[in-house]
Amino acid sequence: MQRHHEAQLRQLFDEVFLVGTATVPWDQLYMWLGVKRMTKGPWRELHQLWAELCDSQGFTKPLDLILVSQQGPTQSRAIFRRRLHKSEVISLVADLAA
Repeated sequence: MQRHHEAQLRQLFDEVFLVGTATVPWDQLYMWLGVKRMTKGPWRELHQLWAELCDSQGFTKPLDLILVSQQGPTQSRAIFRRRLHKSEVISLVADLAA
């Protein structure tokens, strides 16, 4: 992986960590990883980068990183999500408005 692609991938994971989700077009992800198809190697590389980020933030075990694949005629995206932190609370806007 080229250094600037690794930096872009790390920025994507920073967003996942801070916001909870981030998306990237599949073709861009392939370019960042320097692959033509996703085998176990690139997935391991992604998992390692995510684990390093979680470790740097004080987590002894990486937070679960979830992949949602979106395919369609106009979009083909990888959506990365993380599970909620213990300190995060889900609220429905409809409930807050009631």
